[in-house]
Amino acid sequence: MDAPAPERIESKNPLPLTLGVPSFSTGNDLEGIGGWLILVAIGLAIAPFMLMKGIYIDLHVFYGGQFQVGLALKPGLAALILFEAVSNSVFLLGLIALNVLFYRKQRTFPACMITYLAFNCAVILFDHVGALHYSPHTSATAALRSVIGTLVWIPYYLRSERVKVTFKN
Repeated sequence: MDAPAPERIESKNPLPLTLGVPSFSTGNDLEGIGGWLILVAIGLAIAPFMLMKGIYIDLHVFYGGQFQVGLALKPGLAALILFEAVSNSVFLLGLIALNVLFYRKQRTFPACMITYLAFNCAVILFDHVGALHYSPHTSATAALRSVIGTLVWIPYYLRSERVKVTFKN
């Protein structure tokens, strides 16, 4: 005995919908901030505040009276801390621009985000190598997190259909 044929529903869509049969994405439902882009939205919203905290800490160490003796004992450490503060300030401006591009769904967002991720990873690795000179036991957690994040997110921006459909303005 044959199974009953699925019931057909007429719609404005040229392809008829069928109850009980799974429909596959045509790309139209991928437009907008959803899926993994929600994580990007959360990260872009939080990251500027984390960078501001880092800038504050760097400048506090750089200008704070209690750290001046330590900075004097380790020549070059002040330059490394200043490098961190300046690079974090540049990345803060970049994050503000990325937030604008993201929420306006600009076509340039994916390329700008890939550039940001690559440069951020390079600066973090450079900073980590510099920190190892002053403290050989410096944790590699931030550098490893940056490398892994870069290796995950750059391919996502390059291959994701949602990214291609969402950022087309």
